[in-house]
Amino acid sequence: MNVYMAPNGKYVVGIQNFVDAMTIFNLDENKTIGIINPDSYTLEDIESEFNENNISEKLRWYNTTGCVTDQCFIVLKDGRFYRDVVNEDSETGNSVVCKYDWNGKLLSSYVLNKRATYIAYCDMTDKLYVIGSSNKLYSCNLK
Repeated sequence: MNVYMAPNGKYVVGIQNFVDAMTIFNLDENKTIGIINPDSYTLEDIESEFNENNISEKLRWYNTTGCVTDQCFIVLKDGRFYRDVVNEDSETGNSVVCKYDWNGKLLSSYVLNKRATYIAYCDMTDKLYVIGSSNKLYSCNLK
C-alpha cells in the first residue's frame, strides 16, 4: 500500500497495489471513505486462493502509484498480471490515470498511450508528469 497526505494536512489516502481499492481519511471530520472496484478480488481472496506456486499467474498489479493535491488525488493504474510486470522494460501498452476528489468521486480518467511507472501533478497548471518504464519524462494537461 502507498500512503499520501494532502499538502494542507486534511486528507490521507491509502492506495492498495494488489487489490483495486483506496481508503480516504478525512482528518478534520474524522471520517473514512472506501473506494473499491467490484471486479477486483479482495485481500481474503489472496489469502485463501493464492499460494507461492500460482501467485504470479493470478495476482494483478492494479494501482502503481499516486500523487495528491489539496483538491484531489490521482492514481496511476496498471491492471496487468504481476508476472508481466516483473522485469519488464517495455513502454508498449497503456496505463490509466484516474483523478478523484477527496470525497471519492471520480473526476476524470485518462488512458495514456505509454506504459507509465511514476506520476506527479501540478494543480496550478493541471499538468501531469509521467515517467515511463525507460525513465523518459512525458507531460500532458489534465482537464
